[in-house]
Amino acid sequence: PTNYEIKNLGKEGEEREVEDKAKAVHKEKVRVVMASIIASAGLLILKFSVGALTNSLGILSEGMHSGLDLIAALVTLYAIRMVLRPSDLSFTYGYGKFESLSSLAQIILLFVVAGWVSYEGINRIFFEDVRPEISMFSILIMFVSIGIDYGRSKALYRAARKFDSQALEADGLHFRLDMFSSAIVVAGLLIVFLFDIPNADAYSALAVAAVILYTSLGLGRRTLGVLLDKAPKGTYRQVIQAVSDLEGVTRPHNIRIRNIGSETLVEMHIEVPRTFTHERAHRVATAVEQKIESILPSSKVLVHVDATESANETI
Repeated sequence: PTNYEIKNLGKEGEEREVEDKAKAVHKEKVRVVMASIIASAGLLILKFSVGALTNSLGILSEGMHSGLDLIAALVTLYAIRMVLRPSDLSFTYGYGKFESLSSLAQIILLFVVAGWVSYEGINRIFFEDVRPEISMFSILIMFVSIGIDYGRSKALYRAARKFDSQALEADGLHFRLDMFSSAIVVAGLLIVFLFDIPNADAYSALAVAAVILYTSLGLGRRTLGVLLDKAPKGTYRQVIQAVSDLEGVTRPHNIRIRNIGSETLVEMHIEVPRTFTHERAHRVATAVEQKIESILPSSKVLVHVDATESANETI
């Protein structure tokens, strides 16, 4: 085969390898999310059953939380399937932002739950006299829930860090919130059971709502940053420092950085002396791209070269 054919065969092999790797990542993501769907469905049935029997707002609020976890996991599954699609003429940058949209939808659902729990808790404290019927069985069920939430949260956060996935991180946040809020509910149930203070259940539900709101805000800010094309923190300075000392680059400018899914896209201009040959200018641009890709993993870089007049050029 000719050198040209050998290069093409090499490129085709690299493309197949990248495609196989993407499919393997997709399968692992789907496996993690499917386990979350099963866990959420089981917790939903369990908590609503116990909440209905005991009339506990804390357990009912946890049941709603698990119901939204189930919806969130289904949304995450849909987003992961969308992200696998290759870029096309309509979505030239690909479908990576569907993960961020999934994360935003989950955060909105969390705010809805927090609003309902707050309303019902205030209503029970000030306007309605509702006495929950607490038993050791209901408390035991909440401990089981905490154990399941801990396992799923740990698995989802591990996968989110591995694949840099906001959708999986949001799903993990749901289960982590479930774990902490379940612990608060258990404390409220114990106070009702041991000291006969009915409002402790409603106060624990309000504490759950506060935890949901507080922990959702951080992920919400990061998700909105991605959707609004905010440059990841510190990357602009990293890019400037990386390319400023490269041979042939005199002034990097018009730098644009944004995240799409797990990828970081960098677009920039560099100035090179106008006396450089086209081949040499291209080598400089390639060096810039490789340097940035080495400091920003999973990045794609596009460099535009500006030919400028230098003070020491000759005829």
